[in-house]
Amino acid sequence: MPTHSHDSRPREDESVVDPRGGETNAAMGRADSPPAAKDAGSRPHPEGAERRAAGCESGLPPQCAEPLFAEEGPPPPEPIPSASAPVRFWHRVWFERWFPVATAIGSIAAMFIILATTRDHGGGWPRETEYRSLPFRFDAYYYLSIMKDGYVYDGNPGGSPNIVFLPLFPLLGAAVHTVTRLPHLWAGFVVVWASLVAGQVILFKAVDRMLGRSYAIIAVVCVAFSTGSYANSSFYAEGPMLLALALCLYGYADRRPWIVAIGSLGLGLSKIPPAPLCAVLALWLGYESLRRLRAGKQGWGHWFFSALVAAAGPLLYLGYIWLAFGEHGHPFELLPKIQNNSWGRFRGPVSWDEMVSLHHLRQYTVDYLNNGMEPYRQFNLLWTWLATVASVWILFRPRLGVLRFGFVLVFLLVYHSTAGSPFLASTTRFYASFLPIAFMLGDLDALVRRVAGRWPALVFTGSVLALNFASFVFYANRFLSGHWFYF
Repeated sequence: MPTHSHDSRPREDESVVDPRGGETNAAMGRADSPPAAKDAGSRPHPEGAERRAAGCESGLPPQCAEPLFAEEGPPPPEPIPSASAPVRFWHRVWFERWFPVATAIGSIAAMFIILATTRDHGGGWPRETEYRSLPFRFDAYYYLSIMKDGYVYDGNPGGSPNIVFLPLFPLLGAAVHTVTRLPHLWAGFVVVWASLVAGQVILFKAVDRMLGRSYAIIAVVCVAFSTGSYANSSFYAEGPMLLALALCLYGYADRRPWIVAIGSLGLGLSKIPPAPLCAVLALWLGYESLRRLRAGKQGWGHWFFSALVAAAGPLLYLGYIWLAFGEHGHPFELLPKIQNNSWGRFRGPVSWDEMVSLHHLRQYTVDYLNNGMEPYRQFNLLWTWLATVASVWILFRPRLGVLRFGFVLVFLLVYHSTAGSPFLASTTRFYASFLPIAFMLGDLDALVRRVAGRWPALVFTGSVLALNFASFVFYANRFLSGHWFYF
């Protein structure tokens, strides 16, 4: 980050005192984060002088900009010792730019290596030979059909119609096909892989700004190599969903409502489970708009319009389904009917009291302890328990602001829709699980570092990430070999 002679902010090789206590470093992405542009014509805030004296600006992340999010968070990262200019340049360029790119490319490369060494059992769907040499399995065919022919529904809820798949990924793939004239198949893969790379870069910057460098490293590694990460580089919607989520986090950390709005719009058009997070972000934008209006500040309309855009994703999808297929029922009746008839094996009836008491999860655990369990179900069970604990854990991480409530609501929705299935499969594929677990691991890494030192923390965190990578290889192998229920 360039600095000028008249700039009072610290250079990247200087250690500064964090206003929340402890010493940090500008190169860690905390102390010298550039403030976003202030609302045009805004009036002086009565607490402005005090906040500026504490080193806070309105453009900094929520924990600094608003008293609501100013609670004590994780300890600041350890300062980086002064180093020569080449070392500083390597540190900045590698970790801020190339490390997240390397994780994304490594995830894609790992999928093709696993594909080349996996015995194809001929399972899965579709079975066309042209698709078997690519990470194209199972639900990928629905996305491809939407890219080519749009939504189609003949009135048979048991016929696995494609209208239950949201349109962001197919729309982007169709747009790339129109512009580049690439076949739909390759246009879709271009979208997936480009979204994964861009999403990792933006996610790294967002988490680095909110929580610190070590959290950002753990987050992008977890996203690239986790139990459900096979979907990131396959012909699935997870790649675009990651990019949209990363935009939400980055915009929230940098207090840029239009970035939050665009990210939330894309997130709401990628899949149904992130809808609660979109609602939380829309409410936060609306609250910020109302707060500025009451304070007599200009720019409140910008925040209000961003709130409307942030909430529009799921509404646009449901509205289109209602207009196009309303003769078969409204979306809240039609879509559950299709899901239960075509994909009922992945779902089961779950009451709210059973969900809150974790009845099914406890029952699966008892069955596993008494009778054993297939390896893929063991991973699903472990991952679901981790996601459950992490969803409670992040409630006590105030630096995440309102995002923590969005993550918890998304997890509850996913858990409610899959807890009645003995497979518990879908919990492995949503970033509502990936990121909270990564944040919890970052906290544990910091705890071990404080108690035992740097090397024990490195061994602990590295071992967890290695186990995570092993689960990624296992699931990718089963997914690419065409095994049902192994993912």
